[in-house]
Amino acid sequence: MFAPEIKKILDNFIITALFFAGIYYYFFRDGENWVTASGLKELTLADCIYFAFVTQSTCGYGDIAPKNNLLRAVAISQMMILYIFSITNITLWLNLLSYMKQ
Repeated sequence: MFAPEIKKILDNFIITALFFAGIYYYFFRDGENWVTASGLKELTLADCIYFAFVTQSTCGYGDIAPKNNLLRAVAISQMMILYIFSITNITLWLNLLSYMKQ
């Protein structure tokens, strides 16, 4: 009963993270755009995927961080989209719970 709804929630999370990972990799992979704990000269696709998922899960370890304002704005946009999805998902769960009570 919950499988399609859970899949939709996970799909939204994963697709959003991979979309932003692609943006980070394609436009911002140059090491000059990032502050990294290891001093990377260029971020790999795996680094960008990692940063996107860490940003989206709101962990924020700090080992990779945006250095310029444009990149910070992109990361904030990613978080705002996640919040919109979260509100949608909460509404979905509340509808499911009210359906179960009937």
